[in-house]
Amino acid sequence: MYARELSDNMEDGRIKLYTIWKALGLRRSQPDLFTQGDYAALYAEGSRANYVISYTRSFGDSLLIVVVPRLISRLLGGRGDLPCGEIWQNTTLHLPGVSGEFRNLFTREVLRSEESGSDVRLPLASVLKDFPVAVLVKQ
Repeated sequence: MYARELSDNMEDGRIKLYTIWKALGLRRSQPDLFTQGDYAALYAEGSRANYVISYTRSFGDSLLIVVVPRLISRLLGGRGDLPCGEIWQNTTLHLPGVSGEFRNLFTREVLRSEESGSDVRLPLASVLKDFPVAVLVKQ
């Protein structure tokens, strides 16, 4: 997986170029989502909830979820790792009114929301498994 290779070699700068390239490509292919789309904050729950910022953009049938870690040095305890995988423990994103499958723009993985009654969630350990940020596009 290319995204994992980039994460393993972050010192060479390709990870930043890849992230910008993929995000700008999405913006070019769906301009209305970015210029006219609605914004809604998402909230995380769990032991690492204070270490993530997330939101949705939606326009018509298009929807995306952006997930970005914050306070990374504190989260990782000063280690030079990336905030990926199990560091997120039991933390989940709460998705009110949004369920289904999402393709990760950077890793190409397809994630399915977990539903329990009216409660819909995505575990951050899955969302950020192999890459330190995520843009999830609704399928």
